[in-house]
Amino acid sequence: MGERSGAPETEADAAKLSLQELNGWIARAEFMASHLKRAASLKKSAMKRLVWLEPSARGFMACLPRIVAGSDCILMSKKPHRPPQARPRLVDRIQLARSTGRHLDGIWIGCWRGRPEDLTRVEGALLLIKQHSPLDYARITRELERVWLHLLPHGLGAYNHSLRACVLDERYVADPATTVEQIASTIVHEATHARLERCGIEYEEQRRARIEAICFRRELAFAVRLPDSAELQEGIARCLEWYANPEHFSDAHFQEAHAAGAIEALRHLGSPGWFVKAFSLALPIVSRARSLFRFQSR
Repeated sequence: MGERSGAPETEADAAKLSLQELNGWIARAEFMASHLKRAASLKKSAMKRLVWLEPSARGFMACLPRIVAGSDCILMSKKPHRPPQARPRLVDRIQLARSTGRHLDGIWIGCWRGRPEDLTRVEGALLLIKQHSPLDYARITRELERVWLHLLPHGLGAYNHSLRACVLDERYVADPATTVEQIASTIVHEATHARLERCGIEYEEQRRARIEAICFRRELAFAVRLPDSAELQEGIARCLEWYANPEHFSDAHFQEAHAAGAIEALRHLGSPGWFVKAFSLALPIVSRARSLFRFQSR
């Protein structure tokens, strides 16, 4: 018998008990087993809510309230983080007012100058996420208010904090080579950016590579759930390898990419050649003025 509980530990101990006592101990053991199983399930669901910046479990048991990020640990505050409220730009508000759209489960899907069939493709992408990954869809409906088709100077998509919007490049969505699965994957990527920002992880230069790695891993986890998605998974894996270089996320590289993308966007809009040339000549001057203003404001 157990020294404290008096529970039978051997067959000889069990043989000394009456049938009623034995049934009582069996019922107690079943209750304890179900309680432990429920506790393990709750612990597992809680662990899934942790956001890992790197797939490393170093210091895990000693550092549960932290997010491991390579050699850095970002302390998670016990208080809920509220990102600073940013007022949308006047240009964005005007273009939003001129946009056409529709609603799906509380999310506004709109386009500035796109085609109605492009909105249908985005709606189909959201329904695809809802069908194959309810968890990602729940996060999208919680983190985003809008999915807006717009002309982006750089990248296929972006998260706009002031609008709480996943902004997709209209050329990317309208391209016949772009599949609905790719659009859905991009929306999952940008919704992950929104979730990380809500957790207090800002898109700073030294963290950009790690943050992008998180978003691409979330894309990959979504793509695995899709049927016949081997090609999509390979593309995401290649992006993970390419984005592993932190130099791609420096401020200087971002400025160059945005400048080149702005010129391509003007050409896409059909701007005259003289205006595109004047714009390209004025960009370095504007960039230097912004750098000087930031330096003086420190």
